[in-house]
Order: sequence, then C-alpha cells, then structure tokens
Amino acid sequence: MRSKYALNYIPFGPRALLINWPASICPEILIDIVALKSTLVHEAILEHVVAYHSLTLIFHQAQDSFDFWINYVDEQYQQAKKNPKIEPNIHNIPVCYDPELGSDLVALSKEKKMSTVELIREHSARKYLVYFIGFQPGFVYLGGLNPKLHTPRKSTPSKHVAKGSVAIGGAQTGIYPADAPGGWHVIGRTYLNLFNPSHTLACKYKSGDFIEFTPISRTEFDLNLEKIQGSANEIKRRKDDAVFKLLKSGIYSSIQDLGRRGYRALGVVQSGAMDQISARLANSLVGNSPSEAVLEITYGGLQLECLSSCNIVLCGADFSHKKNNLPLEMNKVIGLRRGDLITMGQRKNGARTYVAIEFGFDTELIMGSRSYYGPVTGKKRLKDGDLLYQSKNQICSSEVPKIQPTVESCGLSKAFDLSHLGKLIDFSISKTIVLTASPGPEYNTLKDSIKKSLNQEFTIGANDRMGYLLIERIQNDCPPIYSSAVLPGTVQLTPSGQLIVLANDGQVTGGYPRVLLVSDQSMCQLSQLISGQKIRFKILSIN
Repeated sequence: MRSKYALNYIPFGPRALLINWPASICPEILIDIVALKSTLVHEAILEHVVAYHSLTLIFHQAQDSFDFWINYVDEQYQQAKKNPKIEPNIHNIPVCYDPELGSDLVALSKEKKMSTVELIREHSARKYLVYFIGFQPGFVYLGGLNPKLHTPRKSTPSKHVAKGSVAIGGAQTGIYPADAPGGWHVIGRTYLNLFNPSHTLACKYKSGDFIEFTPISRTEFDLNLEKIQGSANEIKRRKDDAVFKLLKSGIYSSIQDLGRRGYRALGVVQSGAMDQISARLANSLVGNSPSEAVLEITYGGLQLECLSSCNIVLCGADFSHKKNNLPLEMNKVIGLRRGDLITMGQRKNGARTYVAIEFGFDTELIMGSRSYYGPVTGKKRLKDGDLLYQSKNQICSSEVPKIQPTVESCGLSKAFDLSHLGKLIDFSISKTIVLTASPGPEYNTLKDSIKKSLNQEFTIGANDRMGYLLIERIQNDCPPIYSSAVLPGTVQLTPSGQLIVLANDGQVTGGYPRVLLVSDQSMCQLSQLISGQKIRFKILSIN
C-alpha cells in the first residue's frame, strides 16, 4: 500500500486548483501524485499538470467554489491507495556521446576528474525517472542522476543548444527536444524526435515513466538522423489561392486563434490571441465563430496587399489604419477587392490589432489550434512576402452586409467589459490602468508589508508574448519553491524583487513564487498596453 501524505489545497485563480504534497523531490511523492492523477477523470477537468511535489487541476470553466473538488480529490485519494500499483513504462533512448555532439563532454570529464569513457559509463548506467515535462514542449526533467555527476548550471547559458542534446544541470539530466538557448552541460545527442506535434501521440514520455540511455556510435547516429530528417513533410500551397500578401509584416505579426488547451502536461503553452476579447469581437462582427484564426499585429507597421475579394474587420489597437490611403473605421465590416492596400501607420492607442477575415485564416491545424508557436508550428511570426490564406471552399464576394453588426449586437458586451476596446489611453497621457488579480499560491507566505507593496503603482518594462517585466522592485522574503505549474496571468516574484507577469507564450512550469494571478479580462487589457504605461493591481479573493 502506498504512503498517504497530507495534501494541501490552494485555489489558483478561478479555473485551477493546486494540490501540494510535502515540498521535496523524491520518487515516492511522484509515484503518489501519478497514482492520484490517474483517478481524477472528470468531464469538468480540462487538464492536469504534474510537477515535483504538486498536481494542478485546470478546469474548463471558472468555479464559484472549490469545496466540491477538494472533497472529490480527497475521496479519490483514499481510493487510489487501494488501487494496484501502476507499472511504469521504460523507454530506451540511443545517445551518441561524441565530443563534437556533446560540446561539454571533455570539459565536464576533466572537472569530475574522470575519463570521458567513465563519465559515459556512469551516465548511461542508470534508469532515470521522468518527473514532469516543462521548459519546452517535450523537455523531460529526469531524476536519478549519479551524485558524482551533479554539476551546477552554467553561469552564462549557451546561446544555442542543438535539438536532441543530452545534458546535465544540477542534480538532473535532460534532453532538449528542439534548438534552444540553455544553461545545462551538453554531453551527447540523440537522433530521436522527443516531441512531434503532427503525431497523435506528440510525446510518448510522461510523469512516472523511466528512461534509459544506450551509447551508440557516430556512424549509427548520422545514419538514423539522415533518415528522420529525410522523412519530414511540408504542406505546399498554391500561390493563386492566397488572399493576402504581406508587403511589410510589421514588428511582430502572427496568426492566432483561442489557443491550444489540454496540452500543458506535454510542456505546450496556451498561445492564442493576447487580447482574446478583441479577437472574439472581430470574429463575431465578420460572422465567424469565436475560435476562427485571426491576424494579430503587434505595434503596427503592417502593409497588406489584397489578392482576392473578401470581407474583414479590424479590432483592438488603432494604428491609423488606411485602405488605399483613406482612413479605415474600426469594429466595422470592410469589403476588399483585389489590389486594395491596407496600411498601418502612427499609433493612436493600444498595442495589438486584430484582423478577422470572413471564414477565418487558414493555417495548419496542429494540436487543435492554428496559433503560431515556434516549438509546435515551426514558425512563430510572419515575415515580409508571406502569403495568407482564407478558410473557405467557395468564392467570397466583397459585398458588405447591408445591416452592419455592432459591438453591442455581437453578444460579447454581456460577458465582458469592453470599455478598453478602441479607448485606451495614449502613451503620453499619465493614467494608471487597474488590473484585477487574485492571490497566487505563494501570496500568503509574504509578510503583510510585502503584500501591501503589491498595491503600489508599477511601470511596464520590456514585454512580449511570453510576459511583462515590471520596472519597480519590491522586497522578497518568500522562501524558494520547487518548479510548479504556472498559468497565463501568473505574477512571479523573482529573487531580485522584480515582478514578471506571464502571458500566453509563457512556460507551463516555473520556479519563482507565484504571488498573484491576473484575471483573463485584465490580461486582455494588459496586452494593449506598452512599455512605460502604469498599472496597479486590484486584488480580489477567491473562495
């Protein structure tokens, strides 16, 4: 019979419940977490996120109270103790421990005062437990590394770590599923694809599994890598079918819908439109379902040539939009003909503009979404000269509806406060925007004086689709935490006292204390603010 731990429940905003085990990294706790997770199958639960000593339940809908779910989990936990032990899967991963592929192999061997042969033998002799997946889609955090190989992460991370690299960081070893910067010590490489979003089973590794490494020769590695690379397929499209050509793609433009949901356990972030209210509104006004893909333009600068007649709507930020050098009206259906030119110039307000086209934009549907996200779609942004396609099987006319839909008639005004649409303050005007937030999991570990400092005015610093840095710093006496689930809107408190508000492309797990969670609606508002603007948090309690 498995050990029973005292579980601690913490609401994580209105749509998530964090379940904590004792704060420790050990196989027994992970096995207990995985056993409980297997019993928590309910239609209201969207997904589960496993971490070192926690399990986070994310629900489809906001919850008025978590009392029912706490009782439900307690009952299932009692039942889980009686269930047969789950036999873990054991995966074998071939690794080429070649100094050309493992750039840190020789240096690490010298540091450990062992030969490269000894280091390889020690690394490949053990069976490693998969704790969870995070950092990147398919990046497995593995426990069980021989203490002799424990090595602090690099003080200066490498700018590029190749896909398939096997590395050591601290007391763990892991595998990079895609090219990325990284601070771990690379000692080899595998030719296997750890994450393939086009497959039904995008990642076959999961929490509680075990991984073994088998050394292979450089010849075997090269042959297998060539086979895998040669099997890649690319979707071809006819140029004549395009509806738009990007003459200038702007500072940062991409295709987004409502995002990918249900894949956080694989390390896949939500993505999707940053201002989902504006994106939904644009779709509604043009007659689409809210989930159709839209064009998200950050900070304007776009020049769009129409290649085929269509209807569009622009919502969100106003960058002096023009059609054939004449002003365009926001939140209104616009008919376009071949040869029309859409341009975006000087900023009036906001940061992100959304262009919805009748029937939606057509990109490859991957893991239930068309949203761009590099590790999943291979492309994270549009570039000059790109062609855009429309999701339609019939010819679309450029006739504008005789009765124009309105913001009020689209139905969103009943569900959301739409006051920020098209009415955001200009950067030059000093006004503080209030963002509603709920306490984060570590909020109650803060001193009262630090809680009070969260009510002060903050200035937005550097920001992108991953998150927002706030310039003012506060005191941080919060004890360190082991990596655990984070959500879009999570406000992390770094050791230096700086706050980070995670956004749609932010990671799925993090190791900084989570002091607040900004509401979905306020995240839409934040997405329309730029560096230098002021915000303040209004903290609301969650039952």
